[in-house]
Amino acid sequence: MLGCSTVINSSVGAIANDRFFRRSFSLRGRASRAEFWWPVATSAVVFAVASLVLWLATEETLLRTMGGVVVSALAAGHFIPVVTLSVRRMHDFGFSGLWLLLAIPVLLLYPMIGLVVLVGLFCLPGNHLANKFGTAPDLLNTPTSA
Repeated sequence: MLGCSTVINSSVGAIANDRFFRRSFSLRGRASRAEFWWPVATSAVVFAVASLVLWLATEETLLRTMGGVVVSALAAGHFIPVVTLSVRRMHDFGFSGLWLLLAIPVLLLYPMIGLVVLVGLFCLPGNHLANKFGTAPDLLNTPTSA
């Protein structure tokens, strides 16, 4: 179990982000917690910083609107890779990615509840044994000694 004393290893983040981009459109295989959370955290920081810089650097003008369109387009282009990553994360539990379809009505009707449930689910450790979706992911699936 990962504890508070676990040292954050930036090379793990680099590997996880590399796998995210290389497997952007792949529904096959499994994704460990690190493979899921590093790209999600990186993307959140990048989009937050880009939005903040855009908001601070421009006035209420056409430039701000155009920048907002660009950031929104990048976020929309990021949607499919995040969905495939989420499916691979579900595979790590031994579930089909189709189970994510159940989250859609919950997220639409009760967005905060759905978000909390998904975040909680994706924080759980996956199955360390092989399942029908493949062998256990090797990236930070078990704790390493610091």
